[in-house]
Amino acid sequence: MLAELVKLMSKPKAYTIRELAEVAGLSVGAVSYALRGHPSVSDATIERVRALAVEMDYRPDPRLSTLMAQIRRSQSPREREVLGWIWLSSKKISEQHFGQMVFAGAQRRAEQLGCSLEPFWLNGAGMTPKRLHKILRTRGISGILLSPEMERNYMTVDWDWSAFACAIIGMTEWSPVLHRVGHDYYRSVWISMQRMREAGLKQPAFIMSRSIDDRLHHMQLAAFRTMHPDPSIADSLIQYVDDSEKPELKPWPKDFQPDAILLAMGADDRFYRILRQCFPTVKHYFTLNWGETGVVPGICTRYDLIAGVAVDLVLAQLHRNERGIPDPATAVLLQGEWREVPNVVLGTPLKRQKPAKKKRVKKAS
Repeated sequence: MLAELVKLMSKPKAYTIRELAEVAGLSVGAVSYALRGHPSVSDATIERVRALAVEMDYRPDPRLSTLMAQIRRSQSPREREVLGWIWLSSKKISEQHFGQMVFAGAQRRAEQLGCSLEPFWLNGAGMTPKRLHKILRTRGISGILLSPEMERNYMTVDWDWSAFACAIIGMTEWSPVLHRVGHDYYRSVWISMQRMREAGLKQPAFIMSRSIDDRLHHMQLAAFRTMHPDPSIADSLIQYVDDSEKPELKPWPKDFQPDAILLAMGADDRFYRILRQCFPTVKHYFTLNWGETGVVPGICTRYDLIAGVAVDLVLAQLHRNERGIPDPATAVLLQGEWREVPNVVLGTPLKRQKPAKKKRVKKAS
C-alpha cells in the first residue's frame, strides 16, 4: 500500500491549458489557437507553444476537447469548422459518378458532425501546391481530406504538413505516409470466393486489371490464389484486361474451363454481353465493383461510407490537437457489402423482360 502511494505521489503532474498559458505568457484562447494551428497566430508563436507543451508534457482532456469542438461546430455557419477536400486528379474525375458519390459521402458525414466541406483542386488552372497551402492557411482550414487518386499509383505533395490534420481516401501509395481509409479488397475477394464455394462452383476464373492490381499492392490477386478451390491452377485461370471498352479476352485452354468468372471491374450490360459472347459456357458471373447500372451481383465498395470515416479520422485529430505527419500512421479498411441484382441469384444470367408493345389505337374515320 505504501509503495503504491509513493508511486502515485511521484507521478508527473498533469498541467492544464491555463498553466501552459501562464508559462507561455499568453491568454488561454491564444494558446488554444496556437495548439490548433489557427492562421490568426504567427508561425513562431505556434512553434513556441507546441514546443512548450511537449516540454511540460501537456495533454488535453479528451472529453473537454470533444465538448469544445462540439460548441465550436454548433455556432453560426461562418464560425463552424471547415474541412478542405483536395481533388488530386483532373476536374473530369470530380464530375464522374464515382467522384460525386465519394464527395457526397464525406459531405454528408461532415454536416452530421456540424462541419462544412469545401472542395479545392490541386491541379486546377494556375494552382500550385504552394499557392493551395497558402489559401488553406488563410481560410483557417487545418483539416483536409485527400480524394481517391484514380490515375497514379504514387502521390506526393511538397508542402508543410505540420499545418494540417489529414486523411487519405483510397489505396494509392503516398509520401509522406499519412492516415488513410480504404476498402478491404482482400476481404472482398474472400467473400466472393466463399459464395462461389457455397454455390458448388469449383473452378472460378478471375478477370482483373493489372494497373489496378498494382495500385492495390496485389491484394486481390493474393486473395484469389489463397481462396481458390484448387490453388495449384489459380494462375491459369487469370486474365488481365485494362480496357473494358475494347477488352482483349482469350479463351481458356480446355483443361482450365471456368464454371464462374469473378470480375475486378464493374459489369454493365454492354460488357456483360461481350463476356457472354467470349465465354458462352460460363453461367455465373460476379463483380468486385458492383454499381447501380451493373447486371451481375457482387461487392459494393461503399466508398461513400469510407469517405465519411475519413471525416471522422480528421476530426479526431483536430480534437486532439494533432497535426502533421503521424507516427505511426493509421490505416482503416472497411468491408464492402454484397449486393444482388433483380432477377439474378448467385451470378445466373440476367433475363431482361421485353418491353410490352404499345397497342395501336385506330383513328376514327
